[in-house]
Amino acid sequence: MKGLSEHYKNVLRYFIRRIVPRFDAYGYNVSYIKLVFKKEDIEKIKEIILEEESINEGYYVLNKNLEEYTERRDENTNYIVISDYIKFTELIYCMYEFLTDNEKHYQTTIDTYFLTIWLRMGVNDLSNVEAFLKKQYYFLLNDYYMNKGYEFRGKKNGYDLCYETRPNASYFESNKHLTFYLNDEKHNKKYRFPSIHYAIINEDGEMKCYFYGIQNLEDKPSKDLKNMLRDELKDLRNGTITPIFILTLKYFIDLLKDIGITKIEMPLIQVFNYDLHDELDRTCTRSYEDYSEEEKKEYEKLDELNTDKMNFIHTKKMYHKFHGKADEISKNKTERLIDTILLMQEHFNNIEILNEPFLQGDSLIIKILDKKNKVLTK
Repeated sequence: MKGLSEHYKNVLRYFIRRIVPRFDAYGYNVSYIKLVFKKEDIEKIKEIILEEESINEGYYVLNKNLEEYTERRDENTNYIVISDYIKFTELIYCMYEFLTDNEKHYQTTIDTYFLTIWLRMGVNDLSNVEAFLKKQYYFLLNDYYMNKGYEFRGKKNGYDLCYETRPNASYFESNKHLTFYLNDEKHNKKYRFPSIHYAIINEDGEMKCYFYGIQNLEDKPSKDLKNMLRDELKDLRNGTITPIFILTLKYFIDLLKDIGITKIEMPLIQVFNYDLHDELDRTCTRSYEDYSEEEKKEYEKLDELNTDKMNFIHTKKMYHKFHGKADEISKNKTERLIDTILLMQEHFNNIEILNEPFLQGDSLIIKILDKKNKVLTK
């Protein structure tokens, strides 16, 4: 078959036979992912798949999970249009090879990565999947940037202000997150700020940061941390956004400027994000409600290290995290995040917003201003 080398064919077979069927499988929560290929491309893909098939598995997968491009599609469904299956395969191959060599550095498997990467897509990405995959590949190549287990930033109220970067689980918008913390060496404690989801890319010879949000990944910032920062947080009080989120974003902007990054792009819409949380709501609710009221009471009484108790507590935690929260999560990722940026800009005058969100594209474009940082207090 002309057009693809054998290496590319093997990766295409892997993707079609191993990844695509799982879109509809229970437990993956991505049944809304729909790939659309041109009719003539589907026929070529079938030939490639069946070159090594002794049964009709390839036909079954293609006919069940891949749809031909047609104008008669469900208008309520978001389709990922693959306009060039060769370019698509080549990009999947590049990412597959990179992850094969570097999987140990990520909090995901290769399979899960290819199942969930589509959750990061914006509106324009749906019709230009090749550009989307190329950007995700460049994110992988630049994940080493700011890759720190510990980095000192200066003194803050007598403590070391540091940051560290860690891999994200696959369903997040970015591969990495960054967390600032105050380090109390005397008592061997770290007082953590909310975490920042980000990615770095080299565009036209200039480094650029994609910013996806601020989130408490574990527990909320401790009262001790808030007491340490009492004066700063007091000045940032407002009626909508928690002050420590504003301060965290300010520290992140300072860090980007110090390493020479002045351009930020914040994608405002991930098309499938609401679908994900809506599906998680249904799945977690179903799992939690499978326990009767009597069973819930009995499990609560069990020893903390009991396996059944731990499974129940995890199910309960997921239920409270996602039940009825799809709208709230969506709002936090858009309106509240924009409010955080605007409040930081108002207080510190350290950025310039270059476009009107939602009216001029589906990303917010930000320029970091060339102003001197305030010296950290000792």
